[in-house]
Amino acid sequence: MALAFVLLNCSIIDKMNVVKALRETDGVLDVFVTSGIYDIILKVRAESEEKLHELVMTKVRIIEGITSSITMIAHNPEPTTTEAV
Repeated sequence: MALAFVLLNCSIIDKMNVVKALRETDGVLDVFVTSGIYDIILKVRAESEEKLHELVMTKVRIIEGITSSITMIAHNPEPTTTEAV
């Protein structure tokens, strides 16, 4: 399995429609609306890095209102436990 985080910018007018469409997209695990330089952060998963690329390019990037994206592939998707100090 391949896991990635996708940082998105979108049109302010379309933001909630983009969020709704992303939440209905297969392979999108989590959708976070953020403040700062990016508008939305996604957690996505696919069978392979190739399928991950396909997911982002053919299902995410085509959503009307998305203006740019950056995909960061996680190379160690195994969960770790950490305690707050």
